[in-house]
Amino acid sequence: MAGNVGSATLIRNQVHDATVPGGPMAHPAETHSARILAERPSEWHPGMLWWDASTVVVTYPGIDGRWETRRHLVVPADGGRLAFRVPVHSAEAQQLSRDRRVIVQAGDWRGNPAIGSRQHQGTVELAYAGPLFEKVQAGLRIKYGLMRMGMANLARRFAAGATRDIVAIVTIHQHPPFRM
Repeated sequence: MAGNVGSATLIRNQVHDATVPGGPMAHPAETHSARILAERPSEWHPGMLWWDASTVVVTYPGIDGRWETRRHLVVPADGGRLAFRVPVHSAEAQQLSRDRRVIVQAGDWRGNPAIGSRQHQGTVELAYAGPLFEKVQAGLRIKYGLMRMGMANLARRFAAGATRDIVAIVTIHQHPPFRM
């Protein structure tokens, strides 16, 4: 909403200088979002495959030779990689630590493969702590927000119990080094 007062234009929700006595205060959400945008790494912006994907569909070889498929919330990691969380005591985490081969595909908000997306072969490495672990956790909070992360944590607690998460980082291979 805009209005003219003399030669000045007033715009609704404009951030004003809070140091002016009697002047309006800056809206807290605007300063918070500006801070988040400033903290975002270069690979976290619209147009990046793993930033635009709502989920990732991860397929990995199971113990009995069949391929298992799981859906995860995803963020891009540095160097064209992608990252997602896995409960540390889950069968998926144990299998990924044994066999590092995965097939990943961008998914929609329901966890189904996104229309027009393709499968990528890659290898996974697991991170239990460290700066990359913290960066992925922060990226998930920034991308999905507190409400969706809270719901995901609640669903994970029901499924896997009160367990710690690890981060799986997938390196995509343009020319697959292994046979499926």
